[in-house]
Amino acid sequence: MTALSIDSLRSKNPLDSRGRVELGLIAALTAVAAFGLNRVFDDLNATFRILGAAILGVALVAVFESRTAKLWLSLPLSLFGMLLYTAYTQLPGTMPFGVPRPATARGLWDGLWSGWADGLDVLLPLEATGTTSILLTYVAWIAGAAASYLLLRWHHVVWPLVPPLVLYAITLPLGAPAPSSALWLPFAFAGLALAFLAFRANQRSAAEVSVGTAGRVLSQDFQQRTSSRAIARSSLPVVLGCAALGVAGSLFLAFGSDNPADPRELRPENVTPEAIINPLSEFKAVRNLEPPVGALALDLPGEQDFSALQRLPVVVLDFYDGADWQSTGRYQRRGSDLDAPDEANSVDVTQTISLGQIRGPWLPAAQRPVRIDLEQVLFDSETGSLVAPDGADIERYTVVSRVPVASSDDLAQADTADVDGRYLELPEQVSADVLDLATTLAGSAEGPHARTMAIVDYLQTELFVDDDAAPGHSLGRLQKFLFDEKRGSAEQFATALAVMLRTQDIPARIVVGYDLLAATDSNGDRALDVTSEHYDVWVEVPFDGYGWQPFDALPSEAAAEPLPEEVTGTTIPANTEQNVAPEPRPSEASPSEAIEQATETRQFGAWIFPALLAAFFLVWLLAFIFLVLFSKRRKRKRRRLAPTPVGKIEGAWADATDRLLEAGVEMSPDYTFSEIAVLGAEEFGDDASAALRALVPDVAANAYSPGEPDKVAADRAWQHADQFRKDSIDARTRRQRVSEKLNPRPLVKSS
Repeated sequence: MTALSIDSLRSKNPLDSRGRVELGLIAALTAVAAFGLNRVFDDLNATFRILGAAILGVALVAVFESRTAKLWLSLPLSLFGMLLYTAYTQLPGTMPFGVPRPATARGLWDGLWSGWADGLDVLLPLEATGTTSILLTYVAWIAGAAASYLLLRWHHVVWPLVPPLVLYAITLPLGAPAPSSALWLPFAFAGLALAFLAFRANQRSAAEVSVGTAGRVLSQDFQQRTSSRAIARSSLPVVLGCAALGVAGSLFLAFGSDNPADPRELRPENVTPEAIINPLSEFKAVRNLEPPVGALALDLPGEQDFSALQRLPVVVLDFYDGADWQSTGRYQRRGSDLDAPDEANSVDVTQTISLGQIRGPWLPAAQRPVRIDLEQVLFDSETGSLVAPDGADIERYTVVSRVPVASSDDLAQADTADVDGRYLELPEQVSADVLDLATTLAGSAEGPHARTMAIVDYLQTELFVDDDAAPGHSLGRLQKFLFDEKRGSAEQFATALAVMLRTQDIPARIVVGYDLLAATDSNGDRALDVTSEHYDVWVEVPFDGYGWQPFDALPSEAAAEPLPEEVTGTTIPANTEQNVAPEPRPSEASPSEAIEQATETRQFGAWIFPALLAAFFLVWLLAFIFLVLFSKRRKRKRRRLAPTPVGKIEGAWADATDRLLEAGVEMSPDYTFSEIAVLGAEEFGDDASAALRALVPDVAANAYSPGEPDKVAADRAWQHADQFRKDSIDARTRRQRVSEKLNPRPLVKSS
């Protein structure tokens, strides 16, 4: 037989009409999934750019797969095309002459590196351009490309639907916080998926080879396919019907939630509280300003609001290390709805606050805020503290707070609430004197409220208030306050009470804010002028069913003879023309610097999505390798155990041709057995393909002889097939062996 060249025998197998329809349906399905992002962006053009990336992912793979069957070549080509598409649609400003520059590459990388974190840092809708938009373009392309590869290279009916389904699942939580909801999208997705399944399930089997002279079909699982036109006629009403049901449902049904799922809430703090200056370090300086300066104007609309709101918190401090009380709150970006839980024993109090000359990062608000008329704030959901966003110049805002209400009798019957353990933590250096004093005072009292009041009564009756006392609240300072000087400022009274309560296993926290009882009614309608002299600090204890309740241990009368200051306190000169900004400690950041530092500090960091993406691809890669190896082994075993000699000989030949496919040899169904053996000799050499040539007579006799082959012929065929596999593997390099062993080509659909 005349030797034939590989080039003359190899041919491409273009998609038939059925394959093109399936490809079009998978592109439409991926596009519909990508369109689910229409509620995420403030510009519909951004959605269409991402939708275009999904379609492009399908189209590029289809084009390159029709030109080359090598995955290592078609995948990088399609990836390069996607990067160009993203650069020209998302980053045109980095290409002044239409040519990508280093800034373009940095922009493409920033989308992958920080797009996920940036998308969780802001409120909806997202900007039409930015790192998150670039990242979602990547995700849409991955979904389209993966779906197209699974369609073109895999037999399975359902697998090509998985990438569009994953893309659609990603859009659901991203769009959940948006105000509107449309049903046509999931119904359209379902309709297209059903249409795809109708076409995909009606495909010609990959084992379909040829018909022998006796009219016997070699493939036992051959199935006659329904015509494309018949399937289209039956599936089109399903698609249109699903879309119509979705539109009708969107018109007649309204879906909404006061607290929709939002992945942004899963992101931890965006502010590092330790970077913000400790307000207690400047408490005395602000409290003793002469003359007092305006802190804020508070407008309370009703008598009930005034009676319920006697203190206005600024910040909650919950952690004590023996030197300072600090805030460990987790501040997250929120909109106007702050998602406070419902509480039975509470009233909603509306406050309109106009900020004065005393400014800091925090926004004063009664506990616990539930709504605010600002588009964006930083909110600690645990403590209820509010921080102004970086760069925001807020003069006036209205906030609604859910304030717990309880009488002394109510609290006397209540137990402490179950709260985080940090409200009980104390440093190991707490002296035995403090512990013994607290135990002696609270020992005979029954219930947490009675024990708390026993310590409060002692501080109010046995110690004296002295606004000129030395500042500080370290353990050493509290020791001198309680046992030596027995006089101090509001700072020492509050911090001593909190420490003593914690020694008795009573949760406590420090709150810095304003005492409204002494504020003046400026115009008769509950608009209070709050100044620096109303700056105050107190302790709060949580009670089951009544929330955090305030306790003030400060005596009503000052000491007759104040002691001289041992430590000179910080003073802040009054300036009616400028805002008061206390001097920070060298080791701490000023309020303005703190917000800049805090927003740049992320606990999880911008690496979270790239790490998750890398882990995702690693898992899929390992799963793919396992699936390929397992499927190949299972296929060979099934062929070897065929119930008839005919099936066994067919299986031996199929196993031999699979070895050629692994090596990248393309074969047409029109080739004869001898021509395929020539391809094996060209690829592996004459010696390595000798067993393949020896297999041809048995396969030809099986296909064309009118008689049935016997078991001996079947066993001989598998001996030749096994020998050919061994010899052909030995003829390859180590890299080729690994590549061919993992090549999924024998598992994919034949045209």
